[in-house]
Amino acid sequence: MKRNTSLVTFLLICFLLPLNTWAAASLSVTPLEGGSSLRFGRITSGNTISKQVRVRVTSDLGVKYQVEQRLLEPLRNSRGESLNTDAFTFYTLRGSNLTGSLYQDTPYRADTFRKILYVSAAAGTGDSFSVIYSIDPSKINISGSFSGRISFTFTPLGATGTQREVILNVYFETKKNFQASLKTSSQSSRSLRLSLDKDQLKGYLQISTEGSLGQKYEIRQVVQEPFKNEKGEVMPLELVKISASSNKGQIYASSPTPLARKPILVYGSQAQGQGDEITVNFAVDTKDLANLPSGHFKALVLYNVESSGSLVERLPLDVSLEVKPTFDIEVVSESVGSLYFRNLKPDSGSIEKEVLVKVKTNLNRPYNVIQNLNAPLANQKGNTIPLNFFRLRQEKGKDNPGNIIFSQFSPLSLGDTRVFASNSAGDSSEFKIIYSLEVPRDMVGGDYFTGLNYSLVEK
Repeated sequence: MKRNTSLVTFLLICFLLPLNTWAAASLSVTPLEGGSSLRFGRITSGNTISKQVRVRVTSDLGVKYQVEQRLLEPLRNSRGESLNTDAFTFYTLRGSNLTGSLYQDTPYRADTFRKILYVSAAAGTGDSFSVIYSIDPSKINISGSFSGRISFTFTPLGATGTQREVILNVYFETKKNFQASLKTSSQSSRSLRLSLDKDQLKGYLQISTEGSLGQKYEIRQVVQEPFKNEKGEVMPLELVKISASSNKGQIYASSPTPLARKPILVYGSQAQGQGDEITVNFAVDTKDLANLPSGHFKALVLYNVESSGSLVERLPLDVSLEVKPTFDIEVVSESVGSLYFRNLKPDSGSIEKEVLVKVKTNLNRPYNVIQNLNAPLANQKGNTIPLNFFRLRQEKGKDNPGNIIFSQFSPLSLGDTRVFASNSAGDSSEFKIIYSLEVPRDMVGGDYFTGLNYSLVEK
């Protein structure tokens, strides 16, 4: 009797429960060739390779639903390099469903954005449809073993039920028949250091392309980051000139061409994109560096191999050069390190001598020019001329940014005397010193001289 009571109770509960208690939905994604993953195998050059995937939905939820797709993990090789996004595409196969509506029925690139593949009829009945995935070998930019993941999501558009998600793994291998590599005169594949050769800083790189792309390609040079030193000071790009040569293709920069932020077309291959060797020479005239601050300047230059508007390969290159510190003084006079007055006589009157002082510096630090007069004017017998007969004045050179100390004739004194003060930026300068001697009437005639030196001192 107890057993019959339990059976009645169970049947009564089943009768009273809502009919949708066991309502359910499922989503499955199966490659047409079988297996649980989408495998393209080894891909070589040639035609586009396509694989078909069947998406199946079962549902008795009684509500409209949709199926979406997104690339959960982009296709990358074992080195972590990403596949060109234009190489992997998909589309839904028209007529592969029974009810509802298909979307994305023309080729699109597979990416991380959600895309609706299918929307059911209002009743939300189960259905299935096909998606075609394709890989275009001509747009593959790198070699290796690739893997990625595609996410498929089932979403009820009513209040009943929850989302379902299925992950499809994607695998393929490729070995590009066409490859580009770079080597520099610095024996590196990534850096080029310009070195001194006579009056220029020079260096070169060689871009080697191997195999055949099957169509024409071009190489463009792009300055990604301009020349900067450790302090962030920038060197004008136009100071650096490039010129190129090749064995087979067409060169667009055969004569020296200044670097610029605008991309420069360097090379164009033959019609079938055969391999070649392209040499790009760099040169900088050292005289153009005279007004630059010192330091190690480095720039990032990209060499983009492009075909039909798509990037085939990108070769980055660090280009560097050194502007050495300069803090020099040049004195132009008839006798370096001394001042001579020859064949003086008591009736010689006033005699002038000129000294031109040039300061070259790129330290960007202020400085003084110091004159050192170590003795009065004297002849070989030791006869001297008193300093009160010896005076100086100065004249600034054109565009001189500093300050002369003696704009009018002033008496000289022994020892150190400041004769010039630079501006706060420590720019190079040029000025003239005029030394005037009023020959005394009671002097002993002859040749008179004194030691006269100039030095640079940072402020």
